[in-house]
This record gives sequence, structure tokens and C-alpha cells, in this order.
Amino acid sequence: MSSDRTAEIWSTRLQRELLALSASDDEAGEEKDSVGIIPPFITVQEHELAIESGVCKVTFRIEVGEEDRQQQQGGEAATPKKEEGSEEAEKETADEEAEKEKKDADKEGGEDKAEGESGNKAADESADAEAAVAAALSEPAYVALTLDASLSHAPDGKVVASPSSYPFQAPGAILVSGAAYFPEGSEIDDGDRVELDLDWTPSLHLNDAVLHVALRVRESIRRGEPFYRAAEPEAGLTASGSRDHLRESMARDIAATSAKVDESVRVAKERLGSFWGTFKVKANAAVAAIDDAVAPR
Repeated sequence: MSSDRTAEIWSTRLQRELLALSASDDEAGEEKDSVGIIPPFITVQEHELAIESGVCKVTFRIEVGEEDRQQQQGGEAATPKKEEGSEEAEKETADEEAEKEKKDADKEGGEDKAEGESGNKAADESADAEAAVAAALSEPAYVALTLDASLSHAPDGKVVASPSSYPFQAPGAILVSGAAYFPEGSEIDDGDRVELDLDWTPSLHLNDAVLHVALRVRESIRRGEPFYRAAEPEAGLTASGSRDHLRESMARDIAATSAKVDESVRVAKERLGSFWGTFKVKANAAVAAIDDAVAPR
């Protein structure tokens, strides 16, 4: 399949899929039926499509702390792990210090007016911090995942449309945010690659890929099972990780070398043929001269 044909398939396919994913049911029409839909706990957060540059990235929002899970398990919705130095931890520390200052102020009734005002200010700041934390926790917890279906790029930046590109191969998956929601023992951070453990075929779509990852993510957080990052692409490949491009580049180099060898052999043959032709002419002329010299007069 030619590179131009591959690029055409890539662009046409992704435009249809993005229309089905981002448009309403009425706007998408038959495209949504042919491409498929995503469940309510997955939404498209943003997408980038630059056909000339061969770039296509879609970021999905996967809810992992919905109310139905809380009701089924009788527990609390998923909340991020509190890491030392995090903003939430700092807010809680500030709240505790403010509360302590307030209690000390109540016990010491003889404090002057300035100390009283300082305590009131700290109490107000504490209330504001608590309101901010409560507002943040009231929103559904979610994990953001980006699927990268971009074409391969050569080291010089040129777009390379090959069979290693989407939809012939699975898109790349990157965790954008939400690593804090994974249980203890998980080895994944924001920005890490996520493995797509799918037997990929061109009949699958972006919605199949994100649904596969979303179910694994939710299952990990619900059951407390550790989640792990995917292995990084092998060194020596382009940023897109295209093996085919590397093989194509090597094939071009080998073909160019073979062409040079063939040309050298051709030139050598021509020169050798010319030499033997000239030698035969001169040899025949010499023999004729000798025969003429020794011939009886």
C-alpha cells in the first residue's frame, strides 16, 4: 500500500471517529452507529487533529469515584492519595495549625486585641481552605488519558505514513493526570505510558482502546489492585516508535548501495569489453603485418 493511500485512510478514519466521539447523537448520525459509542463514565475532554502535520491526539476523562460505586460498596468515593508536599497536605497542615491557634486563643482570655484579630484571621483562612477542599472533593474523581494516533515522523520531522500507523496499529496511550487515585503499590505516574493489551485489528476504533483502558483503571481502583506503567519504546526508534520506518530506511540504504555496485560492475564490463575489442583489432593488425612481411615476393 502506498504512503499516500495510507495517509488518506488515516485522515478519513480519524475525522469520522472524532465526529462520532465529540458530536451529539443528532449531529453524528450514522457515524456514531458505525464507529460505536462510549459509556457515560467516559467523556472527551479535548482533541487535536492536524492532518498536514500527521498529528491526532484525543484526551478522555474517565470517572473513577462515581456515586454508584460508593452506594454499592458502602464506602467513600475514591480520593487521591495524600503525598507529602502536596497542596492538599499543606492545606490540612494549615488547617490544623489554625485550629490550634484558635483553641489557644480561646483559653487565653487575657490576650490583647491584636492577638484576637490574628486568631480570627487564621480562623477565616481555615474556613476558606476547608471550603476549597470540600468543593474539590465534591467533584467526581477522574483520570485523564490521552490516545495518540499520530502518524510516524522521521528524524528530520517528515511525516511517514506506513502500516505501523493507526488504524493498522493500536494508538499510544498516556496517563495525563490522576495517578494519585491508584492504590498503594502501583507503579505509574502522570505522563507515563499505559499498555493497550488488545489483539488489535483495523476494525477497532479509539473508543475500543479507551474503553479497554478505562475498565482496567476502574477495576484497579475499585479492588485496590496495583496498576503499572507500560514499557518504554526500544531505543533507536523515532519518537513515534515506528519499526517499519527504520526497516524502510535500511532497505533504501541497501538498495542505494546495490545500485552503486551494479553501476560499477556495468562500467567495468564496458571498459573490459572495450579493451578486448581494441586488443583484438590491434592483434589482428599485427598478425596481418607479419604475414605480409614474410610472404614470398
